[in-house]
Amino acid sequence: MDYYVYVGALFLIAVNIAVSVFCLKRDDLNQFQKLSQTSIVWLIPILGAILVYAVNSNSDNTCQSLDGSLSPTGEHSSAATGNSSSFSGDGGGSD
Repeated sequence: MDYYVYVGALFLIAVNIAVSVFCLKRDDLNQFQKLSQTSIVWLIPILGAILVYAVNSNSDNTCQSLDGSLSPTGEHSSAATGNSSSFSGDGGGSD
């Protein structure tokens, strides 16, 4: 039975180390954000690691689509090509 406890503890430590390194190597976070997210990983063991990883991997997809590069589906976003038709351009006011 002690074997499973040790394996579980090693797995937990390995996941926390992996997500901590993932956070600390990011260039888009400042020092405070890196420290805060790494603290969350270690203070809330499993859920913290999952939450921090999910937020940061979602942030990667958002940044790629905002700077005009390929979206996760492999297509260019409409903002990068200038084909946005959501603005009518008539001023929107009625007198």
